[in-house]
Amino acid sequence: MLCSWPKGGRPALPFVYSDEVWTGIEYQVAAHLIYQGLLEEGLAVAKAVSDRYDGARRNPWNQIEWGNHYSRAMASYSVLLALSGFHYSAVERSMTFQPRINSDDFQCFFAAGSGWGLYRQNRKNGLITSKLECRHGKLVLRQLVLGNETTNRSGAKATVTGPGGVSVPCAVKAQVDGVQVAFSDDLTIREGEMAALTMNE
Repeated sequence: MLCSWPKGGRPALPFVYSDEVWTGIEYQVAAHLIYQGLLEEGLAVAKAVSDRYDGARRNPWNQIEWGNHYSRAMASYSVLLALSGFHYSAVERSMTFQPRINSDDFQCFFAAGSGWGLYRQNRKNGLITSKLECRHGKLVLRQLVLGNETTNRSGAKATVTGPGGVSVPCAVKAQVDGVQVAFSDDLTIREGEMAALTMNE
């Protein structure tokens, strides 16, 4: 509910929309909790929405607010961004992935300005292996930022293989929230192509 009066005192004419449930606001809160490191709490909020719109009593593809198919529920996308730690800057030609869940075996959809695709990450024996696959359009990157607070930022080394198995020269730089892998030239990944990166933690 947007507003409640648990101790009584509800006005005869409360503010507009006070008795409504806005899933868009719930998703914003869930994403914010995840960004703040409160993963379980954020997932609990998202699950509460999913439980209400379970397909038996309510349509999971129509989370009603003011009316049917109200757009604010699209804030659910923010939960994907929070869980994946995805960020993209077309100006800097930079892409970031910092999974906050299942980082040992992670996969997610991503959408950038000029293309979209899949990101995969596996962590095993002190190595992070990442694959960036372009499913549509193309990606032009100058750097990737990977990892999280558990990444060993001192002495990290990376090997990058571009489309066609071509080795891509790169430099690794420590950051507060992971590792920046910068390419000497633009790395272009077109539709149907993939780039792979292996980095020690």
